[in-house]
Amino acid sequence: MPQFDILIPCKPLAEGKSRLTPVLPGQERHELCAAMLRQTIKIVMQIVGPERIWLTTSDELAAAIVRECGVTVIPENGSDLNSALELARRHIQTRTAADLNGLMVLPIDLPLVDAAAVERPVVDGAEVVLASNQAKTGSNLLYLTGAAAAEFPFSYGKYSFRRHCELARRGR
Repeated sequence: MPQFDILIPCKPLAEGKSRLTPVLPGQERHELCAAMLRQTIKIVMQIVGPERIWLTTSDELAAAIVRECGVTVIPENGSDLNSALELARRHIQTRTAADLNGLMVLPIDLPLVDAAAVERPVVDGAEVVLASNQAKTGSNLLYLTGAAAAEFPFSYGKYSFRRHCELARRGR
């Protein structure tokens, strides 16, 4: 199994799962997001050590949760997700030097994810591997190796799966 780093973006926990606002009050959504973050960290720690797990967030509670597990937090400056991911990738590159063999971006809001599902996309020889949501609109997992780990442009947002696929086909 190749060694790779896992980058987990996490918006402020109080802002997560906003589509559930009509049925789930703010404190309960906050608790749900914190539980999903803990679950995600638990799963990825089955695959790589905490020194290869990175959280980018502006949320102090999310940062405290992962620091307890030995995970490094890369503070985000409140910019959009793509900018936060790029900033975090540059930070990881400076910390790991030539050791960045692969980079996986994994959000916290995948309640049915398990270690096998996270490991499945780790394919030898593939520079870009994507896993979409059921509707094939969002990018639920992005795994990058080789030059793509350092250069592939993040394009999250509405219809990110389609954009990421096009970028991969064009070779960035």
